[in-house]
Amino acid sequence: MSPTTERYDSNSDEASRRKTRSLYIVRHFCGKLSLGVAFWINYVGGLFIFALGSKLLVSALGGFSLITSSYLYLSFSLLIAIAIPWLMIGVWRSASKHVALGGRRLWGLLAKVIILASLYDVGRLIIFQTIPMAGVYFGIITGDKDISPYGVIVHSEGAIIQFRGGLRAGAEQEFKKQLETSARIRVLQIESDGGRLKEGMRIGALIRKAGLVTVVSTHCKSAAIFLFIAGNERIVTRGAKIGFHRPSGIGSTDAEYENVQRFMEQAGIAKNFIDRTLSTSSDEMWYPTYDEMLQAGVVTGELVDGKIRR
Repeated sequence: MSPTTERYDSNSDEASRRKTRSLYIVRHFCGKLSLGVAFWINYVGGLFIFALGSKLLVSALGGFSLITSSYLYLSFSLLIAIAIPWLMIGVWRSASKHVALGGRRLWGLLAKVIILASLYDVGRLIIFQTIPMAGVYFGIITGDKDISPYGVIVHSEGAIIQFRGGLRAGAEQEFKKQLETSARIRVLQIESDGGRLKEGMRIGALIRKAGLVTVVSTHCKSAAIFLFIAGNERIVTRGAKIGFHRPSGIGSTDAEYENVQRFMEQAGIAKNFIDRTLSTSSDEMWYPTYDEMLQAGVVTGELVDGKIRR
């Protein structure tokens, strides 16, 4: 009688593991796990992971373009929108079955009280923060149409580059592409009401690296001032309007204020001017005089009758 040989089927083993994982998800949702596992491991552990993931995501977004950041935020928000109800429903159902499984009624009641309290907090977070932020990010990936269109044009045989319009998502990439078309570009002309702070500061970093002279003949406001103050020299024509205020919109965090302050300090702007900028409401606009900007190191000269007055 020949010995039998058992064969190991890796595909069957992997299928079994997938089935076990899927069953675990279903078991939690249906309340078939013990209250201790459902509450402490799944619910508390899950909330900790999401809180940590949120902090890591916020830290990481600064290294990505605004459009990529929008996709990441929306994906993470969708994950939370699915996972949080799954966690809460599973704990609630396990709490309802806790006594029948021999557990104490008190622990089941406490678990339900905690879920109800969390539901209130989560609801407020979703209504007042997640949904509005998701709406903004969705607007960004669908064209950022709330901000005026922009144009980046290279003039005068490649010596002058012009930025006109709003700082929409994607403006930095377009500016970088145009900047790389000519090694002769030395001057940037700006005409902008502002827009996305992140785009403004990223373009500003490109301007600073290239050592461009920045010129404003008409107006430069809000986030667009980061293009202007990044210039190696900063020239305004008489009557040009340069408008300052503190950051607004998505991501206006303490870290963002610090980035704004650092950017302005690196441009050599006086501290009292920076403080005045950050203390001006985002709903208002401060238009300093030419002399105020000259004394604070914001501008280096004024174009009058074709000549630069310093």
